[in-house]
Amino acid sequence: MHLVDANVLIEAKNRYYAFDIAPGFWAWLEQGHRTGKLISIDAVRDELVQGDDELAEWARGRRDFFLPIDQLTVQRFRPLSDWARHQNYRQSALNEFSSDRGLPPDRTRDRARRHGDHQRAAQPAGAEASEDPRRLRRHGSGDR
Repeated sequence: MHLVDANVLIEAKNRYYAFDIAPGFWAWLEQGHRTGKLISIDAVRDELVQGDDELAEWARGRRDFFLPIDQLTVQRFRPLSDWARHQNYRQSALNEFSSDRGLPPDRTRDRARRHGDHQRAAQPAGAEASEDPRRLRRHGSGDR
């Protein structure tokens, strides 16, 4: 089973897998959920439904995709946090990961949409930023 984070959904909607460009991606998420391979958590849903866009509407209509955090999840969090601390991530990213509130108040969903601080904070220290998506061509456009 794989846990889908808010940034996966936000980036997908805003970049290469917009609802009108790649409806198959969203169908794939739903199929993955139906087969027990993909889920997300209530905190992600809470963040998404604050918006006023297709992604917020999608999240509102798929309540069962987002599960509450249970005791087993809490028990597994410590080993995951220990692993992350040994991966050379920036301290700010580690703090954000281990906070119980998700994104800090100064990082709104709109800032995450702009692909800036949220994406860079999660990169390991010294990692290269990905290529500027504005220079990339859409898959299937015939241009490569």
